[in-house]
Amino acid sequence: MPSSQRGFLNSTSSYARPRSLPAIIPYNNVHRVQNLFYAKGNLRLALGDPAGAQDEYEKSIEVALALPEWALRIPGLQYPVEGCSTRDLVIVATVIGKILSAFAQSGSNPQDSQLPSQMAMSLGVADQRGGIPFEQLFRIVKNGGDAYVQRMLEMGGGVLPVVLLEPHLLNQIPAMLFHESKCTLPSMFDPAWVTPPSADGQPAESDPARRNVLASTNQTTSTMLLTLAKVLQDSLGPTSPNQLSVGGVPASQSLLLPLYYVALALYPSPSTCNNLGILLSTMNATTLIGSQDPTKPPMVLTGQVSLTSLSLSSFPSTVAHSHFAQ
Repeated sequence: MPSSQRGFLNSTSSYARPRSLPAIIPYNNVHRVQNLFYAKGNLRLALGDPAGAQDEYEKSIEVALALPEWALRIPGLQYPVEGCSTRDLVIVATVIGKILSAFAQSGSNPQDSQLPSQMAMSLGVADQRGGIPFEQLFRIVKNGGDAYVQRMLEMGGGVLPVVLLEPHLLNQIPAMLFHESKCTLPSMFDPAWVTPPSADGQPAESDPARRNVLASTNQTTSTMLLTLAKVLQDSLGPTSPNQLSVGGVPASQSLLLPLYYVALALYPSPSTCNNLGILLSTMNATTLIGSQDPTKPPMVLTGQVSLTSLSLSSFPSTVAHSHFAQ
């Protein structure tokens, strides 16, 4: 048995994190592997070990973030072949949220058109031309390590900065997060995207069975993110003995938001919309939203304003690629 498979099956603390996905696991079983970690996490939670449960939920998320073994040999791939942690996901989602928030603030005012680029520069993710290389965000954050995380915490005064987004902007998140895997989780990377087209020059039609597997993996990953958010939220309670963190990022309401945003973008559901709306309604943060009419002033967005417009109608069944990521 290859060493990577032995390490995956041997549940010891010495196994390198983040978790990778051995070649023995086909893409259509990824969500089943995730559910194994989920079940173990639920058992640990029932035994009064929330930190241990969190560890299992994060492993489940890392499996979804891992590239399949065949993809590790693609030349020029920017996504980290060694995998990404839940902390990496949270930080990249926050970076994207800040850029989307700057875009929303710019509205249709030409004078504010550079706000997204300026935000990207302040976050250290802009290229030399001021563009935003979304395919490199995970690599930038991963290479930045603890120093980059500390920079983000300084922006939020010791916690992650609060990012308030209008519901329709959440549709942009998958294309920005997973640019190289065409809006899908890295574990669902499709070989058809890197192979030559058919003889007539047209790409092969999407396999319905693959679409079903993709939906199952999105749903499972969304559940893992929401379950992790619940464990973190419980640790903020006055009766909790310990406040948890995600790779050194302390639990806070602002940490819960990117978990909810990604979960909702991957798999919209009424309960997720409702729970996110409740979370937003308890927050005092505000942000500006530029008007599409340059003659009108910007609108102040609060959690209460977000709650009134948050519904499944904001999430089309097919998420289009962001114009940022073209």
